[in-house]
Amino acid sequence: MELPACTVVLLLWQLSITTCHVHIHPSHYPDHYVDGEHDTEFDREILLGGKKEAEEYQKLSPEESKQRLMVLVKKVDVNGDGLLDRDELVDHMLESFNTYSVEEARDTFPTIDLDEDGKVSWEEYLQDTFGAEYSTEADPAEDEMIQDDRRFFQQADEDDDGKLDEVEWLAFQHPEEYVRMHHFLVEEKLEENDWNEDGLIDFDEYLGDDEPDSSYSSEEEWRIVEKEQFDEYDKDGNGQLDSEEVTTWVTPNHREAAEEEADHLLSMADSNQDKHLSAEEIMSDPDLFLQSDLTEQGELLHTMDHEEL
Repeated sequence: MELPACTVVLLLWQLSITTCHVHIHPSHYPDHYVDGEHDTEFDREILLGGKKEAEEYQKLSPEESKQRLMVLVKKVDVNGDGLLDRDELVDHMLESFNTYSVEEARDTFPTIDLDEDGKVSWEEYLQDTFGAEYSTEADPAEDEMIQDDRRFFQQADEDDDGKLDEVEWLAFQHPEEYVRMHHFLVEEKLEENDWNEDGLIDFDEYLGDDEPDSSYSSEEEWRIVEKEQFDEYDKDGNGQLDSEEVTTWVTPNHREAAEEEADHLLSMADSNQDKHLSAEEIMSDPDLFLQSDLTEQGELLHTMDHEEL
């Protein structure tokens, strides 16, 4: 079960791993919290646009890295007053989350498009994800996984040509971003958690087989936190999640995540407490921003021209 929205909503890259392959679908945003703490490695990656960009950024001199960060800050400062307010931070991070999904999908697309025709066929997906040799008879769990993926693949294939272009591939890999895919996400969650098959998910089913991580002092504390999140999804307060409430559970609330991260940055860097971030406040602790979700536009830090510096 996904962590509470208050702990991420960048949401969750839910990768199902088998002994022979990485199961791509469905793919959500990765946690940027580990044991209740900001995962600074992930934060840096989403800031800079991915692992490759983060690695290359590490090679820059301190002066050049600061210059690149300031170019980015100017981009976020939409009204040009030299300060970043909460709305500017939130709006820019909303763009960042979308960019992260698109770029991640674009990175994986060419590795799966084996015949390089600009589309991914079902056979190409199977070969890349499950291996050239696989036996559904030998592994029923894998067979079920394949059938689930087949449903999502067909739904993502909007033009019904049996293949996915880049846009359709994004819908397949990030179904939580597409309303037309939400029905299948809800079905999948009900299949996983609706143990008594009544079409609803109660609190015990919501918890599923999950166990508390090390950030909780006890199982009781963990259950209290999870119950609070469950109650937020349970809009009618009947102790069960219907399909509409499950949809809220399995789809991302980017604005909430962006607002939380903006508030985090302001609380850490707004030294004069004027609810704005000045260039001086930002540059006094540049690492804070390299550990934030401020810019999936971090690709800008990697690709901008020298003239901008």
